Amino acid sequence: MLELGIFSSNTQNIGQSISERFAGIFPSWPIMLATLVSFTILLVVLTKLIYKPVKKMMKNRRDFIQNNIDESTKQVEKSNELLEKSNIEILDAKIKANTIIKDAQILAEEIKNNSIKDAKDKSKQLLEETKIYIRQQKVLFAKESKKEIVEIAGEMTKKILSESDVKLEDSKFLENLLKNDITK
Repeated sequence: MLELGIFSSNTQNIGQSISERFAGIFPSWPIMLATLVSFTILLVVLTKLIYKPVKKMMKNRRDFIQNNIDESTKQVEKSNELLEKSNIEILDAKIKANTIIKDAQILAEEIKNNSIKDAKDKSKQLLEETKIYIRQQKVLFAKESKKEIVEIAGEMTKKILSESDVKLEDSKFLENLLKNDITK
């Protein structure tokens, strides 16, 4: 039984110990009220001294970042517009350059054709002048040939006449006849 008595006193001690501990967990009302008031004061002070300045600083920083983002967006849009404008100007310049090249090629072709035409005209003119010169030389050669033939014929006639007894008048007649034939 003694054992039972020890067991029951231990149980009572344990029950009291647990009750004391639970009673120690809950503070007294005045301490709890003082803690609550001091926590509220601390919360108000921290809000005024730390939270509001930190919140204001964060808002300023957020506004600064947003302004930078907006500015960057505007700059990107502006640079895209300038890029598009420069691409259009480059395209216009290429079109103008191609037009200038085509015009230059057409002009060069015209100059080439005119030069070829002028050269052909000059060669035709030179050919005509050469033909005229050749005709003149032929006529001159024919006249000179006839003249030489007449002279040779005259000399031969004189020889023949001198060997024969034909009169001098007949020889003059032959010379006149040959000379008239040459002048025609």
